[in-house]
Amino acid sequence: MQQGPRPRYNTAFTLFYINIGVNGLATLLTIALIIYMKKKDALKLNLYTRFVLQMTIYQLLFELGAAMFTDVGNPFNNGPNGTATAAAVSALVLGGCGASMWSLLLLVAAMCTVQFGRGPRLKEEITTSVLVNVCLVGFTIPFTLAGLVAYDHRAEFGEMMKLYSHVRNATIIISLLVLLRIYYILRQTSNQDGHKSNNHPLYHLLQRLVWYPVIQGITRFCGSFYTLVYGQIANSYPENAGTFQTICLYIVVVGMPLAGIGSFLVFVSQQYGARDSLITMLGLQNIIKLYII
Repeated sequence: MQQGPRPRYNTAFTLFYINIGVNGLATLLTIALIIYMKKKDALKLNLYTRFVLQMTIYQLLFELGAAMFTDVGNPFNNGPNGTATAAAVSALVLGGCGASMWSLLLLVAAMCTVQFGRGPRLKEEITTSVLVNVCLVGFTIPFTLAGLVAYDHRAEFGEMMKLYSHVRNATIIISLLVLLRIYYILRQTSNQDGHKSNNHPLYHLLQRLVWYPVIQGITRFCGSFYTLVYGQIANSYPENAGTFQTICLYIVVVGMPLAGIGSFLVFVSQQYGARDSLITMLGLQNIIKLYII
């Protein structure tokens, strides 16, 4: 059953649509910048940049799914529209789990480099990529099928969405553990060599990579904050809610979509040559020169 008019909810989610639209553009810009830099030989598509690219593509898919699920694809607030719900939940689950998984794999690759002196070989990388992407698609299929009949089975569909939430949360927790393991290895290695850990040759590589899973973790926490507090998704927000519940709603609508902008800023600031390539790609070099003069 559709809910009645909710002006406060509608105001919040108008901000959400603007926010996710801006982040979607930032994600597209990141993908375009990677392709542009590769075309201009300003970027070598090594293991880590390929992982970042796959993570960014999944992030874009998640942003599309989140926008659709909040609007026409939500079976809890809208009438029966199985096709829209199936499409929305497919993009949401595949994109969300994919972005989290590839940010985790970035850290796993870095841990292999720190611990064994090398990352995965090309053959190992290809095998991992195929297996991970196939598993992600396989994990998403039951959600797609559930989305087709979600309106008539909303309770069961809600339980499935909790599974999605648990999987993403588990991925973030594992990422944190892997990160702690990397810093432990760096500390142990540096102590043996008599140097500080921030002087380790791989420390600067880690500094570039660590922000991607951190951003995924922060935005995931914001996205699940309302559910953690009230046990329901943010779409269930009642119009007569108190101040704290409204704050929880805005934590979701402001914080959850920010991975697009966050990852874009990390790539531009941490990847060598990305800032100059961005200026050139957008044709801003003459404007910037004029402004500086």
